[in-house]
Amino acid sequence: MKKSILLIGAFCLSLIGVAQNPADYVMGNSGVINDAKLTLDVLENNYPGFKKAAENAFQNSHQFSTKSGQVYNVNVVVHVVWNSSDPSENIPDSVIYNQIDILNEDYGRTNADTVNLRPIFTSIAGNPHIQFNLAYIERVETTETFGLSFAGMPDEVKQTAQGGSDAWDTQYYMNIWVCKLQNTFGALFGYAYPPAGLSNWPANSNAPSPELDGVVLDYRTVGSNNPVPYPDPNGGSGNVVFTGRTATHEVGHYLGLRHIWGDGGGLFGGESCGEDDGMLDTPNQGYQSNFDCNVNNNTCIDSVAGAPDPNDMPDLIENHMDYSSETCKNMFTLDQAMHMRGVLENERQDL
Repeated sequence: MKKSILLIGAFCLSLIGVAQNPADYVMGNSGVINDAKLTLDVLENNYPGFKKAAENAFQNSHQFSTKSGQVYNVNVVVHVVWNSSDPSENIPDSVIYNQIDILNEDYGRTNADTVNLRPIFTSIAGNPHIQFNLAYIERVETTETFGLSFAGMPDEVKQTAQGGSDAWDTQYYMNIWVCKLQNTFGALFGYAYPPAGLSNWPANSNAPSPELDGVVLDYRTVGSNNPVPYPDPNGGSGNVVFTGRTATHEVGHYLGLRHIWGDGGGLFGGESCGEDDGMLDTPNQGYQSNFDCNVNNNTCIDSVAGAPDPNDMPDLIENHMDYSSETCKNMFTLDQAMHMRGVLENERQDL
């Protein structure tokens, strides 16, 4: 695959001073925030020269696992931070158990919908062999609200003193915070920080401090048995369909993966066929999927070693790191799986 411009998606540091119209970050008519563009602008604002540095940051320097088959176990603490004005935010244990089950299926490739993977991609489907063990559910009632704004990411949910819930030691536990993410100027379903020290990420792209490391999910995106619907961000009569794959996507970021289209171009900068996610076996993709399952998408011509048609692969909408509908996501590639295992052998080995 091509060398890439690195643009971080689904995590930020501080939004202070970003002189942009908030509406510029809402993707088309979806009402959903383009977290990739927002993050790039934020980091360029806080670290002048970041964009230029990002252009040269990725030189196939990511680490891949040297082991295969061994199951890596990750202990998880879920913090349910719910506002006393809306008890529905205090989602039941059954939804959390269901979400952990979904993570284990997706990261063990035992999810039933693997049969929906198009045959052209069968040879590059990978199994991360990662197991998530629920250690504890922490519940905190609060009067605070949490939302993305130009004051920063809603990391207050991770701090007891700010009305949230302090992390368990992030060196040894993957912390997941569940709360209502307010639609400040668009829908934010979740976010996560990558690990510190990855050579394929520019400096300062990890969590601002260790106690803020982890995954944040809107409570309505959790699980496939969630009783609370997520209304159309545009105010329509329908609801967004969630099947528990928001967590799968965000944990992928937490374990070092980027969006499959390389976080470039898209609705705010044209096609991004010259950019890449750094994985050799993911087809180059010019645009993010638009929360659909369009199997006719083929936005770039490129090559994928080992694929049945290496000269021109369609967009991999089945991949967990796309912005396709959760109903058609069902796989990681071999390189993605080995990359996440490499992170667990190195940057996050204490998990």
